Amino acid sequence: MENKNIPVDPYGEKIEKNANYAKALDCLSKGKTEQWLMRAIEHGYEPTQTNKVYLAEGLIHYKEAYNNLLAALKKEQIEVDLLPLTQSPKHIWVRDFMPIQLSKNLFFSYKYLPDYLYDSQDYIPDYNTIINCLHLNCISSDIVLDGGNVVRCTDKVIMTDKIFKENPKYGKIELLSKLEDLMQAQIILIPWDRHEIFGHADGMVRYISESRVLLNNYADFDPSLRRRLVGALSPHFIVEELEYCSPRYNKLSWAYLNFLQTNNCIFIPGLHAKEDLLAAEQIRQYYPNYKVIQIQGCRQLAKEGGALNCISWNIF
Repeated sequence: MENKNIPVDPYGEKIEKNANYAKALDCLSKGKTEQWLMRAIEHGYEPTQTNKVYLAEGLIHYKEAYNNLLAALKKEQIEVDLLPLTQSPKHIWVRDFMPIQLSKNLFFSYKYLPDYLYDSQDYIPDYNTIINCLHLNCISSDIVLDGGNVVRCTDKVIMTDKIFKENPKYGKIELLSKLEDLMQAQIILIPWDRHEIFGHADGMVRYISESRVLLNNYADFDPSLRRRLVGALSPHFIVEELEYCSPRYNKLSWAYLNFLQTNNCIFIPGLHAKEDLLAAEQIRQYYPNYKVIQIQGCRQLAKEGGALNCISWNIF
């Protein structure tokens, strides 16, 4: 995701690519895949299971997007509610601070203190009190994480390697092991897009089904990063790709992949841009079993670095 009002993070350290590290990662996950898959199937970890959507009260400040999304959710008979203590327009990014659902009645709560908010902590709501108000049963951890950096793929979770920068007190192998145990899923790391500071995976790739994922349109603007992403994902998934082939690249086109997915609908942002229809057509092609609905009025959200997945939190 992109926000021009926040400077690009200069952090440029690369993860070591040596034989011992690769071997350790392989050993970390070996033998656990079948266990994780059975647990995922048992508890319904796919977005197809989600049937309730939460939004921030502060989203009312983005009136067009708010009204259009509420109307569409109501029309599709999807239950929606507002999170308490989120009246501020700074607290609309609920995906980032709300816990990750592990099963019907169990959630994983992490520490939400990303580096890009060190000097802007008024963007961080009292999420622990929100969780208590909802009476959620949570496993808590001191791991620093953003929910926007968690893309669930049944028995796997895709995350960017920014997690290492956010958690310097943990060794890399230790951190991955703890995350895999907490989420009962294999962690698939992808490179962090250094053109944005958030380090979120949900604007880069999304799960389709049956070991297929959908990559954003890096072919249009960053072929080098695209090659690295495909290299990281292809050992685990068939990689499909969005592409708009426009002579003039739209810097907000990343937002189309940041859609809200529920049990039978996908709500994609409308940006009042020429790519709107093409994005909807491609997503319908890759998700033929879903009703794809475009929500207009999301341009301002995208300019501030988020879209419909960022401003929603859905559970089953």
